[in-house]
Amino acid sequence: MWRDRERLHTPDGDFLDLDWHVPQVALKTDLQPITAVLFHGLTGSSDSLYVLGLQKALGQVGIASVAVNFRGCSGTPNWLPRGYHSGDTEDVELVMQHVRLRFPEHFIAAVGYSMGGNALCKWFGEQRDAACADAGVIVSAPFDLVACANHMDEGISRVYRNQLVGGCLEYIAAKKRMFQFLSQRSGAREPWHSRFEQMEALGSDETLAGIKSFWDFDRLITAPLNNFSSARDYYERSSAKYFLPKVTRPLWVIHSRDDPFMPESSAPSEEGCPPNIRFDISSGGGHLGFISEQLTVGLQGHIPSLRRSSFWLEEVIPKWIEKQAAEQPQSSQAPTGLVATP
Repeated sequence: MWRDRERLHTPDGDFLDLDWHVPQVALKTDLQPITAVLFHGLTGSSDSLYVLGLQKALGQVGIASVAVNFRGCSGTPNWLPRGYHSGDTEDVELVMQHVRLRFPEHFIAAVGYSMGGNALCKWFGEQRDAACADAGVIVSAPFDLVACANHMDEGISRVYRNQLVGGCLEYIAAKKRMFQFLSQRSGAREPWHSRFEQMEALGSDETLAGIKSFWDFDRLITAPLNNFSSARDYYERSSAKYFLPKVTRPLWVIHSRDDPFMPESSAPSEEGCPPNIRFDISSGGGHLGFISEQLTVGLQGHIPSLRRSSFWLEEVIPKWIEKQAAEQPQSSQAPTGLVATP
Protein backbone atom coordinates (compact mmCIF):
# COMPACT_ATOMS: atom_id res chain seq x y z
CA MET A 1 0.00 0.00 0.00
CA TRP A 2 1.50 3.32 -1.04
CA ARG A 3 1.11 6.45 1.06
CA ASP A 4 2.13 10.08 0.57
CA ARG A 5 3.49 12.01 3.55
CA GLU A 6 2.48 15.59 4.16
CA ARG A 7 3.93 17.85 6.84
CA LEU A 8 1.29 20.09 8.37
CA HIS A 9 2.77 23.10 10.16
CA THR A 10 1.00 24.19 13.32
CA PRO A 11 0.24 27.80 14.36
CA ASP A 12 2.66 27.54 17.31
CA GLY A 13 5.66 26.71 15.13
CA ASP A 14 5.58 22.92 15.28
CA PHE A 15 4.45 20.22 12.86
CA LEU A 16 2.32 17.12 12.39
CA ASP A 17 3.11 14.44 9.80
CA LEU A 18 0.14 13.02 7.90
CA ASP A 19 0.22 9.87 5.76
CA TRP A 20 -2.32 9.89 2.94
CA HIS A 21 -3.70 6.90 1.05
CA VAL A 22 -5.95 8.16 -1.75
CA PRO A 23 -6.80 5.45 -4.29
CA GLN A 24 -7.79 6.82 -7.68
CA VAL A 25 -11.20 5.17 -7.44
CA ALA A 26 -11.93 7.42 -4.46
CA LEU A 27 -11.61 10.46 -6.69
CA LYS A 28 -13.51 9.12 -9.72
CA THR A 29 -16.55 7.44 -8.20
CA ASP A 30 -20.03 8.73 -8.99
CA LEU A 31 -21.04 7.98 -5.40
CA GLN A 32 -20.52 10.30 -2.45
CA PRO A 33 -16.72 10.59 -2.11
CA ILE A 34 -15.49 9.72 1.38
CA THR A 35 -12.33 10.53 3.32
CA ALA A 36 -11.47 8.97 6.69
CA VAL A 37 -9.09 10.51 9.23
CA LEU A 38 -7.32 8.05 11.58
CA PHE A 39 -5.86 8.87 15.01
CA HIS A 40 -3.51 6.35 16.67
CA GLY A 41 -3.12 5.43 20.34
CA LEU A 42 -0.46 6.14 22.96
CA THR A 43 3.09 5.37 21.74
CA GLY A 44 1.59 4.46 18.36
CA SER A 45 1.94 6.09 14.95
CA SER A 46 0.63 5.93 11.41
CA ASP A 47 2.68 2.73 11.09
CA SER A 48 0.77 0.93 13.86
CA LEU A 49 -0.70 -2.28 12.45
CA TYR A 50 -4.28 -1.35 13.34
CA VAL A 51 -3.87 1.93 11.41
CA LEU A 52 -2.23 0.32 8.38
CA GLY A 53 -4.85 -2.43 8.32
CA LEU A 54 -7.76 -0.02 8.32
CA GLN A 55 -6.18 2.24 5.69
CA LYS A 56 -5.76 -0.78 3.42
CA ALA A 57 -9.34 -1.92 4.03
CA LEU A 58 -10.69 1.57 3.37
CA GLY A 59 -8.72 1.85 0.13
CA GLN A 60 -10.10 -1.46 -1.11
CA VAL A 61 -13.62 0.00 -1.08
CA GLY A 62 -12.57 3.33 -2.57
CA ILE A 63 -12.37 5.42 0.60
CA ALA A 64 -9.48 7.88 0.85
CA SER A 65 -7.77 8.08 4.22
CA VAL A 66 -5.15 10.00 6.13
CA ALA A 67 -3.32 8.61 9.16
CA VAL A 68 -2.31 11.29 11.63
CA ASN A 69 0.93 11.15 13.59
CA PHE A 70 0.58 13.06 16.82
CA ARG A 71 3.48 15.40 17.60
CA GLY A 72 6.79 13.58 17.62
CA CYS A 73 5.28 10.20 16.67
CA SER A 74 6.34 10.04 13.01
CA GLY A 75 9.96 9.09 13.73
CA THR A 76 11.19 12.67 14.11
CA PRO A 77 10.95 14.54 17.44
CA ASN A 78 8.74 17.60 17.20
CA TRP A 79 10.25 21.06 17.55
CA LEU A 80 8.57 22.33 20.72
CA PRO A 81 8.93 21.25 24.38
CA ARG A 82 5.45 19.80 24.40
CA GLY A 83 4.06 16.42 23.46
CA TYR A 84 0.68 14.89 22.76
CA HIS A 85 -1.92 13.66 25.21
CA SER A 86 -5.44 12.29 25.62
CA GLY A 87 -7.09 15.71 25.58
CA ASP A 88 -5.12 17.24 22.70
CA THR A 89 -8.12 18.50 20.73
CA GLU A 90 -6.37 21.58 19.33
CA ASP A 91 -4.34 19.36 17.02
CA VAL A 92 -7.41 17.25 16.20
CA GLU A 93 -9.24 20.41 15.19
CA LEU A 94 -6.29 21.60 13.09
CA VAL A 95 -6.15 18.31 11.19
CA MET A 96 -9.90 18.06 10.68
CA GLN A 97 -10.08 21.60 9.30
CA HIS A 98 -7.16 20.84 7.00
CA VAL A 99 -8.83 17.70 5.65
CA ARG A 100 -12.15 19.49 5.17
CA LEU A 101 -10.41 22.22 3.19
CA ARG A 102 -8.61 19.71 1.00
CA PHE A 103 -11.78 17.72 0.26
CA PRO A 104 -14.67 20.18 0.80
CA GLU A 105 -17.18 17.98 -1.05
CA HIS A 106 -16.28 14.72 0.66
CA PHE A 107 -18.10 12.98 3.46
CA ILE A 108 -15.55 13.13 6.28
CA ALA A 109 -15.37 10.39 8.91
CA ALA A 110 -12.89 10.23 11.79
CA VAL A 111 -11.66 7.09 13.56
CA GLY A 112 -9.82 7.22 16.88
CA TYR A 113 -8.07 4.36 18.65
CA SER A 114 -7.41 4.21 22.40
CA MET A 115 -5.82 7.52 23.48
CA GLY A 116 -6.55 8.96 20.04
CA GLY A 117 -10.14 7.82 20.46
CA ASN A 118 -10.41 9.70 23.75
CA ALA A 119 -9.08 12.89 22.13
CA LEU A 120 -11.39 12.46 19.14
CA CYS A 121 -14.46 11.88 21.33
CA LYS A 122 -13.58 14.95 23.39
CA TRP A 123 -13.26 16.96 20.17
CA PHE A 124 -16.70 15.85 18.91
CA GLY A 125 -18.19 16.82 22.27
CA GLU A 126 -16.49 20.22 22.27
CA GLN A 127 -17.37 21.06 18.69
CA ARG A 128 -20.93 19.68 18.68
CA ASP A 129 -22.70 20.95 15.54
CA ALA A 130 -19.61 22.91 14.49
CA ALA A 131 -17.54 19.73 14.05
CA CYS A 132 -16.09 19.67 10.52
CA ALA A 133 -16.53 15.89 10.36
CA ASP A 134 -19.73 14.07 9.49
CA ALA A 135 -19.33 10.93 11.60
CA GLY A 136 -16.88 9.19 13.90
CA VAL A 137 -15.80 5.84 15.31
CA ILE A 138 -14.21 5.51 18.77
CA VAL A 139 -12.37 2.23 19.53
CA SER A 140 -11.11 1.14 22.98
CA ALA A 141 -10.93 4.66 24.37
CA PRO A 142 -9.97 5.25 28.03
CA PHE A 143 -13.09 7.28 28.79
CA ASP A 144 -12.21 7.68 32.49
CA LEU A 145 -8.52 8.55 32.75
CA VAL A 146 -8.40 8.47 36.56
CA ALA A 147 -9.89 4.98 36.70
CA CYS A 148 -7.63 3.75 33.89
CA ALA A 149 -4.44 5.15 35.45
CA ASN A 150 -5.32 3.39 38.71
CA HIS A 151 -6.22 0.14 36.94
CA MET A 152 -2.87 0.05 35.13
CA ASP A 153 -1.16 -0.28 38.50
CA GLU A 154 -2.97 -3.54 39.26
CA GLY A 155 -2.36 -7.19 38.37
CA ILE A 156 -1.49 -8.19 34.80
CA SER A 157 -2.22 -4.64 33.60
CA ARG A 158 1.15 -3.62 35.05
CA VAL A 159 2.85 -5.49 32.20
CA TYR A 160 1.12 -3.27 29.65
CA ARG A 161 1.73 -0.21 31.84
CA ASN A 162 5.48 -0.83 31.94
CA GLN A 163 5.62 -1.18 28.18
CA LEU A 164 3.62 1.99 27.54
CA VAL A 165 5.40 4.09 30.16
CA GLY A 166 8.72 2.87 28.77
CA GLY A 167 7.68 4.00 25.30
CA CYS A 168 6.63 7.39 26.65
CA LEU A 169 10.00 7.82 28.37
CA GLU A 170 11.84 6.95 25.16
CA TYR A 171 9.76 9.62 23.40
CA ILE A 172 10.85 12.22 25.98
CA ALA A 173 14.49 11.07 25.89
CA ALA A 174 14.62 11.47 22.10
CA LYS A 175 13.22 14.98 22.40
CA LYS A 176 15.78 15.92 25.07
CA ARG A 177 18.65 14.59 22.94
CA MET A 178 17.52 16.63 19.95
CA PHE A 179 17.20 19.84 21.94
CA GLN A 180 20.57 19.25 23.62
CA PHE A 181 22.29 18.72 20.26
CA LEU A 182 20.70 21.80 18.69
CA SER A 183 21.37 23.85 21.82
CA GLN A 184 25.07 22.96 21.69
CA ARG A 185 25.24 23.96 18.05
CA SER A 186 23.46 27.28 18.54
CA GLY A 187 24.92 28.20 21.94
CA ALA A 188 22.68 30.43 24.06
CA ARG A 189 20.70 31.60 21.04
CA GLU A 190 16.96 31.05 20.86
CA PRO A 191 15.03 28.88 20.45
CA TRP A 192 16.88 25.61 21.03
CA HIS A 193 18.73 26.48 24.23
CA SER A 194 15.61 27.60 26.09
CA ARG A 195 13.72 24.54 24.85
CA PHE A 196 16.47 22.27 26.13
CA GLU A 197 16.32 24.05 29.49
CA GLN A 198 12.56 23.48 29.62
CA MET A 199 13.06 19.77 29.05
CA GLU A 200 15.84 19.63 31.63
CA ALA A 201 13.53 21.26 34.17
CA LEU A 202 11.33 18.16 34.08
CA GLY A 203 13.93 16.33 36.16
CA SER A 204 17.24 14.54 35.95
CA ASP A 205 17.74 11.36 33.96
CA GLU A 206 17.69 9.44 37.24
CA THR A 207 14.36 11.01 38.22
CA LEU A 208 12.76 10.21 34.88
CA ALA A 209 14.17 6.68 34.94
CA GLY A 210 12.36 6.16 38.24
CA ILE A 211 8.94 6.78 36.68
CA LYS A 212 6.93 3.56 36.80
CA SER A 213 3.28 4.65 36.69
CA PHE A 214 1.08 6.89 34.56
CA TRP A 215 0.40 9.01 37.62
CA ASP A 216 4.12 9.75 37.89
CA PHE A 217 4.62 10.29 34.17
CA ASP A 218 1.66 12.62 33.84
CA ARG A 219 2.56 14.52 37.03
CA LEU A 220 6.20 15.06 36.06
CA ILE A 221 5.92 15.34 32.26
CA THR A 222 2.45 15.58 30.70
CA ALA A 223 1.08 18.20 33.10
CA PRO A 224 3.99 20.71 33.01
CA LEU A 225 4.52 20.33 29.26
CA ASN A 226 0.86 20.97 28.47
CA ASN A 227 -0.21 23.57 31.03
CA PHE A 228 -2.07 21.32 33.47
CA SER A 229 -1.66 21.95 37.17
CA SER A 230 -1.36 18.26 38.05
CA ALA A 231 -1.94 14.76 36.74
CA ARG A 232 -5.44 14.78 38.25
CA ASP A 233 -6.20 18.12 36.61
CA TYR A 234 -5.12 16.61 33.26
CA TYR A 235 -7.25 13.50 33.79
CA GLU A 236 -10.35 15.41 34.88
CA ARG A 237 -10.20 17.94 32.05
CA SER A 238 -9.40 15.37 29.35
CA SER A 239 -11.57 12.30 30.10
CA ALA A 240 -13.93 11.63 27.19
CA LYS A 241 -16.74 10.50 29.50
CA TYR A 242 -17.58 14.14 30.21
CA PHE A 243 -17.88 14.97 26.51
CA LEU A 244 -19.63 11.89 25.14
CA PRO A 245 -23.17 13.08 26.03
CA LYS A 246 -22.53 16.34 24.14
CA VAL A 247 -21.72 14.72 20.77
CA THR A 248 -24.24 15.61 18.05
CA ARG A 249 -22.73 13.82 15.03
CA PRO A 250 -23.30 10.10 14.35
CA LEU A 251 -20.76 8.30 16.52
CA TRP A 252 -20.04 4.58 16.88
CA VAL A 253 -18.42 3.59 20.19
CA ILE A 254 -16.72 0.17 20.17
CA HIS A 255 -15.47 -1.11 23.50
CA SER A 256 -14.67 -4.36 25.29
CA ARG A 257 -15.34 -5.06 28.95
CA ASP A 258 -12.25 -7.28 29.18
CA ASP A 259 -9.89 -4.54 28.01
CA PRO A 260 -6.74 -4.99 30.15
CA PHE A 261 -5.99 -1.27 29.95
CA MET A 262 -9.07 -0.20 31.87
CA PRO A 263 -11.55 -1.45 34.48
CA GLU A 264 -14.94 -2.73 33.42
CA SER A 265 -16.53 0.12 35.39
CA SER A 266 -15.02 2.65 32.98
CA ALA A 267 -16.88 1.23 29.97
CA PRO A 268 -19.07 3.89 28.33
CA SER A 269 -22.80 3.81 28.95
CA GLU A 270 -25.80 4.78 26.86
CA GLU A 271 -27.30 6.47 29.89
CA GLY A 272 -27.55 10.20 29.34
CA CYS A 273 -26.26 9.95 25.76
CA PRO A 274 -28.20 11.08 22.66
CA PRO A 275 -29.59 8.59 20.11
CA ASN A 276 -27.01 9.58 17.49
CA ILE A 277 -24.43 7.52 19.43
CA ARG A 278 -24.31 3.78 18.75
CA PHE A 279 -22.73 1.57 21.40
CA ASP A 280 -21.21 -1.87 20.85
CA ILE A 281 -19.85 -3.03 24.20
CA SER A 282 -18.60 -6.61 23.93
CA SER A 283 -17.60 -9.05 26.66
CA GLY A 284 -14.43 -10.00 24.76
CA GLY A 285 -12.15 -8.14 22.40
CA GLY A 286 -9.30 -6.94 24.57
CA HIS A 287 -7.62 -3.69 23.66
CA LEU A 288 -7.92 -2.92 19.93
CA GLY A 289 -8.28 -6.65 19.30
CA PHE A 290 -11.75 -7.70 18.17
CA ILE A 291 -10.48 -10.70 16.20
CA SER A 292 -13.10 -12.93 14.60
CA GLU A 293 -12.62 -16.49 13.40
CA GLN A 294 -14.18 -17.90 10.27
CA LEU A 295 -14.28 -21.48 9.00
CA THR A 296 -12.74 -22.01 5.60
CA VAL A 297 -14.19 -24.68 3.29
CA GLY A 298 -12.13 -27.76 2.51
CA LEU A 299 -11.20 -29.08 -0.93
CA GLN A 300 -14.33 -31.24 -1.14
CA GLY A 301 -16.49 -28.15 -0.79
CA HIS A 302 -18.31 -29.25 2.32
CA ILE A 303 -15.80 -30.08 5.06
CA PRO A 304 -14.66 -27.15 7.20
CA SER A 305 -10.88 -27.35 7.26
CA LEU A 306 -9.08 -24.40 8.83
CA ARG A 307 -10.00 -21.46 10.98
CA ARG A 308 -8.95 -18.10 9.57
CA SER A 309 -8.62 -15.17 11.94
CA SER A 310 -9.65 -11.76 10.70
CA PHE A 311 -9.72 -8.30 12.18
CA TRP A 312 -13.36 -7.49 12.68
CA LEU A 313 -12.76 -3.73 12.80
CA GLU A 314 -11.31 -3.74 9.30
CA GLU A 315 -14.45 -5.47 8.05
CA VAL A 316 -17.12 -3.39 9.76
CA ILE A 317 -15.74 0.16 10.02
CA PRO A 318 -15.57 0.77 6.23
CA LYS A 319 -19.12 -0.58 5.85
CA TRP A 320 -20.44 1.62 8.65
CA ILE A 321 -18.79 4.72 7.17
CA GLU A 322 -20.24 3.93 3.73
CA LYS A 323 -23.68 3.49 5.30
CA GLN A 324 -23.45 6.84 7.06
CA ALA A 325 -22.37 8.57 3.86
CA ALA A 326 -25.30 7.05 1.96
CA GLU A 327 -27.92 7.83 4.60
CA GLN A 328 -27.09 11.41 5.51
CA PRO A 329 -26.21 14.49 3.50
CA GLN A 330 -22.86 16.12 4.08
CA SER A 331 -23.56 18.18 7.18
CA SER A 332 -20.30 19.96 7.89
CA GLN A 333 -18.82 22.70 5.79
CA ALA A 334 -15.28 23.93 5.24
CA PRO A 335 -14.32 26.46 7.92
CA THR A 336 -14.31 30.07 6.83
CA GLY A 337 -11.30 32.33 6.77
CA LEU A 338 -8.83 29.57 5.87
CA VAL A 339 -7.02 28.79 2.65
CA ALA A 340 -6.82 25.24 1.38
CA THR A 341 -3.37 23.68 0.97
CA PRO A 342 -2.78 21.89 -2.34
